[in-house]
Amino acid sequence: MSDTHDTNMDAFTINALQERIDNYLQLAAQVRVDDSPDTIHDFRIASRSVLAVEPLLRATSKTRKWRKPMSRWLKALNQLRDLQVMQERLGKNPELNRELEAGIQAELWAWGVLRPKIADKAFRKRLAASLEHFFQHCEDHPGYFTVTALALWWKTLGKVQARLAAVKQDEPATLHRLRIAVKNLRYLVNTLRHIGAIPTDANAGLKHWHDLLGDIQDRQVAESWLDSNRADRRLSIQQLAESAALCTQFNEEQYQFQSILIRLDATVTACLIAIDHQ
Repeated sequence: MSDTHDTNMDAFTINALQERIDNYLQLAAQVRVDDSPDTIHDFRIASRSVLAVEPLLRATSKTRKWRKPMSRWLKALNQLRDLQVMQERLGKNPELNRELEAGIQAELWAWGVLRPKIADKAFRKRLAASLEHFFQHCEDHPGYFTVTALALWWKTLGKVQARLAAVKQDEPATLHRLRIAVKNLRYLVNTLRHIGAIPTDANAGLKHWHDLLGDIQDRQVAESWLDSNRADRRLSIQQLAESAALCTQFNEEQYQFQSILIRLDATVTACLIAIDHQ
């Protein structure tokens, strides 16, 4: 890849996208030899940051051969993350802590089998090729980044709005689907911030809603795990009660979330359009 880009590319610091990829690859190398919670957490975040902009790269090259394994590695860590979160919340109970620790060790063993294959030479070559094709296409076609980034933004935001409208308090699955859409939106916003396409404070307030929906999901996952492990029923009831209280909070504050989405859409749209006029 060339070290210089035209003024249109420099306007949103496209080299920062390369830094995002480099950060992922560095963490992929680290997670192959380090299974500590912090390293795994950082690797999961880096994975989502790259996957958030994969649709941009897909428009100019074939991404399937690196997107599929990246998604698979990320998915392989979901159960481990759930168990670690439950251990933080429920681990004071010695019996539960033993069961959770046994589950965590089993997940770490499965991860240990998988992780030596993460981000191998062929994967890195394919990822680098996608990035190079995208950069070159942006240089050759001024305005291309704005068009594709806007399309991705509106598609991602549209999923959040549709799932928000479909939320039903008595159907936890609707909140889970909304959480996934909000997560994807947040990672896209964070990546656009990182590469300088939108202001650093553009996502103000979005983290609160992502965290709130995550807290609801954590309690629902914990309740299901406690039931399947035949734990004290009072603990399951407590998780249900906490989840219900958080759902009520979400419903009472929905209008604030909607306001944030409207403001965020106006900011992102205006900033992306302005790139071509800098």
